[in-house]
Amino acid sequence: MKIPRKQFVENYAQRSGIESRFSSLGFLDCDGETLIALPCECESALCEGWAMVSPSAVDTHLRMYAPEPLKSVYSDAIKTPSPE
Repeated sequence: MKIPRKQFVENYAQRSGIESRFSSLGFLDCDGETLIALPCECESALCEGWAMVSPSAVDTHLRMYAPEPLKSVYSDAIKTPSPE
């Protein structure tokens, strides 16, 4: 990671004008929606190694931008067994 998760969440909260009381847990409350800090390897020059993700975007983020081995472990965990 480029910066520690707690620092990323606190910086994100400050930039967004959001209270950072749950930053040590990697969460923010944004107008009633919880945002979750997840590891990120999106290859953007501005990426700090983390992304603030809404619950509805967790699956997409883990499939596309999570670092290895997290991406592979997640993909394996959600595979649907093939019918026999």
